[in-house]
Amino acid sequence: MEIGQVLSSDGIKVLPESFLPGIHGVESGMELMEVDTKRRRAVFRNREDGRSKEAPYESLVSTIPIPELLKRCVDFPQHLKDAAELLRWVSVSNVNLAVAREQVSDKHWLYFPEPAYPFYRVGFPMNFSPALGRSGCSSMYVELSHRPTERLSDEELIARSRQGLEQAGILKPSDELVVADVKDLHYAYVYFDQHRARAVPAIVAELERRGIYSIGRYGRWEHTSMEDAIGQGKRLAEQLRMPAAQAIPA
Repeated sequence: MEIGQVLSSDGIKVLPESFLPGIHGVESGMELMEVDTKRRRAVFRNREDGRSKEAPYESLVSTIPIPELLKRCVDFPQHLKDAAELLRWVSVSNVNLAVAREQVSDKHWLYFPEPAYPFYRVGFPMNFSPALGRSGCSSMYVELSHRPTERLSDEELIARSRQGLEQAGILKPSDELVVADVKDLHYAYVYFDQHRARAVPAIVAELERRGIYSIGRYGRWEHTSMEDAIGQGKRLAEQLRMPAAQAIPA
């Protein structure tokens, strides 16, 4: 089966899942609670039973958002922790809908820059693959951005989405919503402002000095794709596997 056929039936998850056969000893459901960067010890909590586990490390790789990582680093320089608190980002509410009508649109996704609409993007997964929706229905996602400290209720988000979709001519007043589910992405899009330009390089350098490598979209506080994140992980793995003399350029 070709990769295109796999993606159309299983979705983009096949990319990260393709690494699983070569990975062993992974513990899931663990939340990072505390990092002692001088002693190089991390404390995790099991989300299911609440038990804590302390783990020593030589190198620690993190992909969680920089502000969240530094909150957990108990002995990190305070001026850099303060700088991380001033990093800015936009949150997104993702409203997922199933409409009891086929082919409400023939598009993959549409952008709405006009302020008259409550959302900035609408997508139609069923046009990527029939497997991404119920038979006889249309599957949709609606993205509404908001400040991290402000969020509407799920009911209000669904109502606003429907109103905007009818205004755009995508839905009809008679359309029935079979499914309406809301997922909130607290960290969605980072701001590239002057503070980020100064703070992130200093934070990342100090983390690496303490054996912590912060990578990925939120670990580097940047706009990167899944492919970029995979590439960063591969390069870092190769770097950490090298002898020290080879890892440091002459």
